[in-house]
Amino acid sequence: MRPLEDIWTSIRSYNCRHGDEEEQGHELLDELIVFLVELIQAEFLPEFRRSIFDWQWQQMQRTVAEWPVPTRDSFDWLGRVGKGGYATVFAVQCKRTGHVYAMKRIDKRLIKQKKQQKAVELEKQLMAQIKSPFVAGLHCSYQDETHVTLGMDMIAGGDIEAYMTRKGPFPESVVKYLMAEIILGLKHLHERGIMHRDIKPANVLVTHDGHAVLSDLGLVTFVQNPSLQCLLLEIEDAGAGGSLSHGHEIQYGDFTVRKSPHGTVYVNGNRIKPHARGKAGTPGFWAPEMLRRDNDGRPGKYTGTADWWSIGCLLYAMLLGVGPFTVLGGDTNDDNNETLNGSVVLPHGRIGADARSLIAQLLVRDPAQRLGNKGAWEVMAHPFFEGVEWALLEARTLPPPWRPPLGVVNAQPDVPGEKE
Repeated sequence: MRPLEDIWTSIRSYNCRHGDEEEQGHELLDELIVFLVELIQAEFLPEFRRSIFDWQWQQMQRTVAEWPVPTRDSFDWLGRVGKGGYATVFAVQCKRTGHVYAMKRIDKRLIKQKKQQKAVELEKQLMAQIKSPFVAGLHCSYQDETHVTLGMDMIAGGDIEAYMTRKGPFPESVVKYLMAEIILGLKHLHERGIMHRDIKPANVLVTHDGHAVLSDLGLVTFVQNPSLQCLLLEIEDAGAGGSLSHGHEIQYGDFTVRKSPHGTVYVNGNRIKPHARGKAGTPGFWAPEMLRRDNDGRPGKYTGTADWWSIGCLLYAMLLGVGPFTVLGGDTNDDNNETLNGSVVLPHGRIGADARSLIAQLLVRDPAQRLGNKGAWEVMAHPFFEGVEWALLEARTLPPPWRPPLGVVNAQPDVPGEKE
């Protein structure tokens, strides 16, 4: 880090010249911000690095360090770690900083053929908004003539589906910890009106030190859910700068919320629909309300509560090694039939009573009776999570009970979820 006098001299010199790139000015101001924050951190806030803000600071510093957004030649390309229907994921290392990222290269020709342009742009937009260590965020993006490229965290432990394929299901103590972090990630999305729609083992990554990260926002949609409703009530009760019912735009933490005269809710500029239609996700993990039709033959309505069904399927799979509605040797129709009509087998000898209770309450076909219908807090309060110190977990100060094997990247070929 340069001395403050040098930074200030550079800024004054820049202001005296004409015709310079605007980017240079941004870089100098960013450098000044980094200096001042580090000064405050060192002199006035000695506990800063032990707080939750330490993680957020690292993310900001990493992004500032690599501004402006680089090109393909700014990275050393280390190798491929996954491949999907229209994207390939590579491990890359930034030449300037040495940070390693997962770089998702999306083929423009294929997304145009599959009419996924809006979905890719939405994924990019959402990942840039994410501010949770339990959801994969976006560090940079760029495009060339043939590809759109998204730079994300490189999660060295890989996905839990690949790990279970090699090693089998997880011990219940590990599942409890990982599921708690996954729920915090989903809560973060739901409070912003974001429904994931493709929660499954392949979309849960594990860091090198054993933390869970929810990934792949390719099928998300903005739709109402109970956690968002809880947040809106909290904002109203706080009286933060006005009333939503009177059409005021309210700033509450990192939320910007308003409600139109017709009752439509907007969170951070995104319109939140009252419901969604059409199945999206992965057979055996999507909720039954996604498969039903209404009296007119149209796809049935659903809200973010459908994600809690998928959480139940994920919990079952992590404990027993296979999803509750996955028909071995069957096809999508078999999985869908089981989802709509099959019974859930909960073996007493292999999982504990609290785990069986939680699965049974999540896999309720009536969304109004499903655990989570009142918000994420309802799931967090279940006895399965007894003893979890949620505030410490969210601050990432609770050590994980398990770490993935060193030197092994667990990665399956990335098979994207389906969308009707």
